[in-house]
Amino acid sequence: MSYRLTSPQFRIEQWNLNGNADGLIRGNDGTWTGESYSTTPWGSQAADFDGTDDKIAVGDVYNGIKSVSFFVNPDTTTEQFMELASGIDVDVTAGTIGTTGWTSPTVYVDGALSSALIADYWQHVVVASATGINANAVNFGVETTNFGDCSLALIKFYACELSLDEAIKLGHMGRRGL
Repeated sequence: MSYRLTSPQFRIEQWNLNGNADGLIRGNDGTWTGESYSTTPWGSQAADFDGTDDKIAVGDVYNGIKSVSFFVNPDTTTEQFMELASGIDVDVTAGTIGTTGWTSPTVYVDGALSSALIADYWQHVVVASATGINANAVNFGVETTNFGDCSLALIKFYACELSLDEAIKLGHMGRRGL
C-alpha cells in the first residue's frame, strides 16, 4: 500500500460521515444543517443531502490540497457534491464530473480514468491535480447556494497528487472500511 494514502503528512483530513461530521485527523469538524443519514451497501452510514437546504459546513481546512477522494451516490446525473473555496468545487452535470476552479485536474471514477458518473449508484471518485488548492471554505452537499441531492461517505483530502494506482487502492480500502 502506498505510504501516501495513510500518512498524516499527505492525508490532511478525513470525514467518514458515519453518524457524525467529525474531522478525524486534524479535528476539522463539520456543522450539519439538516442532518440525515443513509445506509451504504457496505452497511455503514453516509451523509444524505436532500437537494434543498442540507449541508455540512467545515470551513478552513488546509492550503495545499491536491487531491480529494470520496464515495458518492447521486440521485440524478446533475448534483453538487462539495465546495473547497469560493469558485472551487466538485459536482456532476449531465453525468460528467465538473471540477470548477481546479488546475488541470485528473478525475478517476471507480478506479478508471473517467469523469462519467451515473445516478442512483455508489461510486468512488478521486480528483487530483499537481497544483494545490487553498481549501478555506469547505462545504459538503452544496456549492455556494446550489444544494446537492446525494449521499456522501468517506471524504479524504490529500496534499499530494494521487495516481491511478492510488485511486484504485483507495476505492478498495473504502469499500472494506465503509
